[in-house]
Amino acid sequence: MHGGPGAVTELRRALAAHRVVGRAYQLGEALVTITLDAANAQAVAVLLAQPDELRTQAVAREAEWGAEPAATAAAALGEALTVYGPSTYARTLDSGQATAGMSPEAAQRIAVTLAAKEPGRKARRRGLGHVWKGLEATAGPG
Repeated sequence: MHGGPGAVTELRRALAAHRVVGRAYQLGEALVTITLDAANAQAVAVLLAQPDELRTQAVAREAEWGAEPAATAAAALGEALTVYGPSTYARTLDSGQATAGMSPEAAQRIAVTLAAKEPGRKARRRGLGHVWKGLEATAGPG
């Protein structure tokens, strides 16, 4: 498996199949980025997380997550991306969106992972609700 120009196209298709709205670009030969609003970044984090990681992320890492929705979503996305390579990252933009960066090879692996998950409105919404409700219940004032 290798990345390349097709990796961004496959990543866009995989995101669209799950109704994730965002922008994916290849910047040079070594960097692919996706930019998402907080809800879509959280959706991708949920889709990429291993089933037993969801609870771990919501509880064990919440102290490291930001107080704003975009910061929290970027932290969750960054956590989910770690298995795709050391070059992956996620952070918050001044615009209030989350962005993730990765190698074309990582983008290809992420696209394959997303494509393997069955898209469906019920599954996506149920997964998000579970994560967001857990975060709201433990969030401090703010």
